[in-house]
Amino acid sequence: MTLGFGNVQAIAFSPATGALAVGGEAATLQLFESGVWSRIAFCEGHIASITSIAFSSSGELLASGAEDGTLFVWDASTCVMVSRLDTPSAVRSLAFAAGTTRIASTHADGAIRLWDWVERRLIGELDGGLGARVMAASSSGLNLAIESESGLAVFDLVSGIEVLRVPALAGDVLALAWTADGLGLVVGLRDGRVVALDVATGQWEEVCADVAPSDVVCMAFTPSGSIAVVGCRGGGVQAWDVRTGQTLLTATTGETTTVCVGVSSDGSAVAACGEHCAVYAWNVGSGELAATLGGHAGPVRAVACSPTASLVASASQDRSIRLWDSRSGDEVAVFSGHEGFVWSVAFSPDGVLLASGSWDQTVRLWDVETRSMIAVLSGHFRAVRCVRFSPDGKMLASCGDDGTVRLWDVAQAREVALLRGHPAAVESLAFSPDGRRLASSSMGEVRIWDLEAEATERVLLVPDMYVASVAFSPDGQLLAAGIFQKVLLWDIDTGEQTAALSGHRHAVWGLAFDPSGRLLASASQDKSLCVWDVGARVCLATLTGHTGYVWGVAFAADGGLLASASFDGTIKVWAIEGAAGSQ
Repeated sequence: MTLGFGNVQAIAFSPATGALAVGGEAATLQLFESGVWSRIAFCEGHIASITSIAFSSSGELLASGAEDGTLFVWDASTCVMVSRLDTPSAVRSLAFAAGTTRIASTHADGAIRLWDWVERRLIGELDGGLGARVMAASSSGLNLAIESESGLAVFDLVSGIEVLRVPALAGDVLALAWTADGLGLVVGLRDGRVVALDVATGQWEEVCADVAPSDVVCMAFTPSGSIAVVGCRGGGVQAWDVRTGQTLLTATTGETTTVCVGVSSDGSAVAACGEHCAVYAWNVGSGELAATLGGHAGPVRAVACSPTASLVASASQDRSIRLWDSRSGDEVAVFSGHEGFVWSVAFSPDGVLLASGSWDQTVRLWDVETRSMIAVLSGHFRAVRCVRFSPDGKMLASCGDDGTVRLWDVAQAREVALLRGHPAAVESLAFSPDGRRLASSSMGEVRIWDLEAEATERVLLVPDMYVASVAFSPDGQLLAAGIFQKVLLWDIDTGEQTAALSGHRHAVWGLAFDPSGRLLASASQDKSLCVWDVGARVCLATLTGHTGYVWGVAFAADGGLLASASFDGTIKVWAIEGAAGSQ
C-alpha cells in the first residue's frame, strides 16, 4: 500500500463509474470514488514513475505505462493485473481500441506501438511520425488518431494502414477526442483554441476560439469531445462547452502551474494536479472545490508506527506531520506548526503523544487524539535531526546539527540534560530497551551514553564513515548502525563488531528491528529496503517500489507491517510474511 502520491503525472476518469485514477512518481495507481472522493483501490506493481493512464471505453479495464517501459493492464474493479507488456522505451500515452484486445502506446523513443494485451505480444509499429505524443481511439475501436511533429494521422487499427494525414497545426496539440459518431476529431491546441477535423474530407473548422486563456499547459476532453478542460500556468483551471462556448467552470489549484487535467465522461467533475503532489477535484455544477486528494507536498524524511493503533505518522520537507490509517490508506490528520523541514517523528510508548524534530531548531509535542500541539521545546541552535522517546515515555531525546544530544522531561516539557562529545552533527538516536543507555551517531563514530551518569560509556569507531542510523535490538544485546552500503552489528556489552551486512548499493539511512528481534529492516539511498535475518546474517528480501531515496523505516507493533518513507513523497506499507515482503 502506498500513502500519498508523490509528484502526479497522469489522471483519468472511468467512463463507466466516474472513478478517478491517479498515478505518478509513487509508481502506484490509486482510484477514488467520484463525488465522495474516497479512496477505493490501489493498483501496485510498477517500480518506476507512472507516466500515462487510460481506461477502456467500457471502463472495465485500466492501463498504465511507466518510465521504465512497463505497460500494465488492470481489471478496473479489482485492481488485479491481467496483463504485463515490457516495452523497449518509456511510455508516453496509451489508448485502448474498443471492442478488441488491442492497445496502442507512444514512447520516448518516438515509436507508436500496437499490442495485443491478451496474447501479450507486439502486433507492429505505426508510422505516425516523429515525436508522437497524443492519441485517441474512436468509440468503434476501428480508428486511431495520433498527433506528431509531422501532423495528425489516422490509422485503421485492423489493418494498421494510414487512412488520413493532415499537416501539422499552427499550435501544439494537447488533446484529441473523436466525435460521438466517429466521423470527426476534436483537437485542443496550446493557444486555447479548439478545432474540428472532418476525417472523410480532411477539412478543418475552428469550433471554439477566445474562450480559454492563452497560457494553457494541458487539456482534456470528455470522450465525445463536447466538453473541454484546460490547466494553465498560475494554477488556473477552466472548463467549457465546446459547442456553445459557454464557460462551465473557472477555478484554481493555487499552485504555480497545472500539470495535468481530466474531466468525467458526463462533464460533472473536473480534476487537476499541480506540482505539489496533490490532486484537486471540483463539482462542475456548483463550481466548488469538492476535495483535495494527496498527502505530503515534498520528500518524506521519517516514519513511525503507533504502538497501540493502526496509525502511521510521517514527517516531510513540506513542514507537516501526517497521520495515516495503515489498513485503509486514508490520511486521518495533519499536524502543522513547524517552520522548516520536519526531519523526525516518534510515538510515545503509550501512543498518546507524537514528537517531531525540525530544521526550525525546535522539538514539538503533539496530542494524537486531539490533533493539537501541546509543547514547543527550544534549546537546539541548529536543525534537529532525530527525536526518540525513552521506553517508559517519561523522557525524550533529541539531537541535531549543533552536535549535541538533549534530554527532555516530557511531563514538564523542559530540558534536563545536555550531552556533548560528538565531533560533528548528530544524525540518529536509539534508547536501549531498559532505558539505561542511549546510542547516538555522527561522523566516524557511535557513542553509547550512560544516562544515569550522563556520560559516555563507550565510543564505537567507524573511521571516515558517516553513520546515518542506529537501532537497538529488542533484547538490548545488539546495536545496528547504517553506513555506506552496509549495516554494522555490535555486541553492546563488549563493544565487539560481530557482523557487517552487505547488500545495499548506497548509504543506509534508516534501521528498525521487528518486535521479535529476528528481523532487521534497512532503508537506503539506493531506493530499496532490505529485510535481514539477524541470526543468519542474510538478506531475506529486497523490497523495491520507491522511486526516490528511502530515508526512514519502522515496524508495526505486531511486526506484521513495515512502513517506509521516501524522497518520492510517499510512505509505503509492506506486509511482512516470512520476510517475503509485499505491498
